[in-house]
Amino acid sequence: MIFLNIILFLVSLSILVLVHEYGHFYVAKKAGVPVEEFGIGFPPRAFFWEKGGTLYSINWVPLGGFVKLRGEENPDDKQGFLGQKPSKKMAIAVAGVVMNLFFAYLLISFGYLIGVPDSDASYSNVTILQVLPGSVAERNGLQMGDRILSFKTKDGIVEVKDPRELRDITEKYAGQYIDVRVQRGNSYFWKNIRPEVTRDPQKGPLGVMISSVTLVKKSFPSNFFYGAKRMWTISGKIFDGLKNMLVGLLTRTKTEEAGTVMGPIGIFNIFQQMRVLGIAYLFHFWALISLNLAFLNLLPLPALDGGRIAFNIIELLRGKPVPLQYEVMVHTVGFGLLLLLLLFVSIKDVKHLLR
Repeated sequence: MIFLNIILFLVSLSILVLVHEYGHFYVAKKAGVPVEEFGIGFPPRAFFWEKGGTLYSINWVPLGGFVKLRGEENPDDKQGFLGQKPSKKMAIAVAGVVMNLFFAYLLISFGYLIGVPDSDASYSNVTILQVLPGSVAERNGLQMGDRILSFKTKDGIVEVKDPRELRDITEKYAGQYIDVRVQRGNSYFWKNIRPEVTRDPQKGPLGVMISSVTLVKKSFPSNFFYGAKRMWTISGKIFDGLKNMLVGLLTRTKTEEAGTVMGPIGIFNIFQQMRVLGIAYLFHFWALISLNLAFLNLLPLPALDGGRIAFNIIELLRGKPVPLQYEVMVHTVGFGLLLLLLLFVSIKDVKHLLR
């Protein structure tokens, strides 16, 4: 099962990357910049074919894909990428982000036809949205997406109808062992846990974030309107999270957003839980990942699309491009730092899973 999950995860992640790269490919073609290669996966090549001056390749490493434009390292090639006007280069750079945004919109919009997870205070369905590290819930194996149905205490069985009732019960029996009935996918089981006494209002006796979650459906074609509305709301939250994280990094202040940054291992762990919940949750999950990829790529950091856009803005202001050797050096150093960050986050994810 774990092997199948890994394959499905890599395929899903590759689709998001390919959508991004197709944006660069399409706009470059329209702008008249020759595309030397459009690759699915990474070399070595399995097989390839040529059409319209572009080499299309299927590669052995199934992790996304890439687009190789003519003249990416030669500013003297007037037909190549670096020989274009800054406006054209910016359009090509931002195209990948636009495609990720559009793909997320489609996922959410079509997701409304089968159901999009949403909070509903009137719905008797208390669902765990997040398990805090080191919490009672984590130590007892509770997971995101688990539904808390009832408690068995010395006073009898109590059904949980809303998040406030769950908090009241766990606070009442803090420090005592009680049985919790949990639904995970199509399976039901009991957990014997002891809520802890805590004064932290954000953590609570179990250390979980909970909500009453239901699947909201919309009919065609209103699903496209609600898809745009929800995407706008989610984008605002992602933007605020990135802003707070960057402010925290610049001011050396620990933020909640910085603590929740995760790499491929952490995302894979959530993916496995979403698979248990069903296709509706997977649609929404990949829409969130696509949106996060879009906004992260827009950050004006070296090696990201936002960093390349920043260099083009500098070129517009200066009236001439930044010397190529300086730009290459900045992107190379930036790429190395991103790899180190990915390694650091992945180690953190592994430690979290082992704990």
